[in-house]
Amino acid sequence: MMLNGTFNYTFKEEDVRYSSGDLSLAGTLLLPETDRSCPAVVCVHGSGPETRSSTRHIGELFAEKGIAALIYDKRGTGSSMGNWFKDYWSYRELANDALAGVQFLKSRPEIDASQIGLWGLSEGGWVAPLAAASSLDVAFLITASAAGMSPLQQESYRRGLIDRASPSAWKRLWRRSMTRLLFALVAFPPLKLLPGITGFSARTFDYDPVPVWKNIKQPVLALWSDEDTCVPPRESAAIIEKALQEGGNRAYTLYTFPHGDHCFYYSQENAAGQMVWDLVPGYSEMMTNWVNYRGERNIALSVL
Repeated sequence: MMLNGTFNYTFKEEDVRYSSGDLSLAGTLLLPETDRSCPAVVCVHGSGPETRSSTRHIGELFAEKGIAALIYDKRGTGSSMGNWFKDYWSYRELANDALAGVQFLKSRPEIDASQIGLWGLSEGGWVAPLAAASSLDVAFLITASAAGMSPLQQESYRRGLIDRASPSAWKRLWRRSMTRLLFALVAFPPLKLLPGITGFSARTFDYDPVPVWKNIKQPVLALWSDEDTCVPPRESAAIIEKALQEGGNRAYTLYTFPHGDHCFYYSQENAAGQMVWDLVPGYSEMMTNWVNYRGERNIALSVL
């Protein structure tokens, strides 16, 4: 089927298991129905105990355009082994899980082993670059709403927007005070030993992604939305571009979409007068076209 000059593929799905160290991870492989070997992406989650369902819509967008997608349950969630409350100390373990997905895809005859990349949203914007910088088996990197700064700085931005939104000066002062107290508590060293999201946050709050971005040699597509209330888009883009340039990487495209939120959705009124949510126009097309044609023609948009 043709749509706007590009093929739409039907695809099949297969539940799969593969190893990451001592753990067995569970996922779903979305395979376009085509005679040629496919490029592929491993979809890396955002924060929290997310399963493959959180990235399924992205995987389907890729599969419909002839790009295989591996979506999986984060370690300790869904059908993946592990323990959410004990299992990982830092982003490194999560990056290793993403790389295990790359190795699994390399074993599949339907996949072009030289064209396997990573896609990461939000927290995945810290995890996927760390994985890419660690392995030349990663052919390309796509990030969505990646923070160019530490989780502490990113969370300061997010909470600052919330704090300033209060109409009451006393409430704004109270919220700012509580935010400072929270950050002080999270920085308390013994908290790093706690299980679950509290300990993980304490261990990763000062993570600096800039040295990682400097070490990325693969082609990069980094996307943001200008109404993101979780990550500062233009500041992040500027930091990441500077890091890529300092590392000698010129094969990148950075772009910010108007009106979208952290997950690239925006609301609009339909014919019935109801407000509905949809992906910002051009988001899926930019990603899939970039993967399919990046080696054949220059489709890069203006760098921010």
